[in-house]
Amino acid sequence: MGNKLKSAAGEVCAAVLTIAIALAIGAVLVKLSGNDPVEAYQTLFRGAFGSKQRISEVFVKMVPLCMMAFGTSVAFRAQLWNIGGNGQFILGAIAAILPGLYLKLPPVILLPL
Repeated sequence: MGNKLKSAAGEVCAAVLTIAIALAIGAVLVKLSGNDPVEAYQTLFRGAFGSKQRISEVFVKMVPLCMMAFGTSVAFRAQLWNIGGNGQFILGAIAAILPGLYLKLPPVILLPL
């Protein structure tokens, strides 16, 4: 149990350190561009989490990306090479729209399609 706890704590520390380093590098780049890093990060977080509508927009954009990442990770786990997630997502969206455009069915039947 002790080793698992130490391992988990090490992973959390590594993740936090990685995020801190990324934020620091971003701050340096913003500063080099002549802007205030604190203001830039405040604007970034207000833009993403400033209201309920903005938070929902984050999820609207995040869910498809997470689904593509999950599909890619499954392929990599199976030792297959799959780098076409974006194109597959777009073709899937087109295929999902086509029944609604060309089949004259009630919405109750079209939605599960």
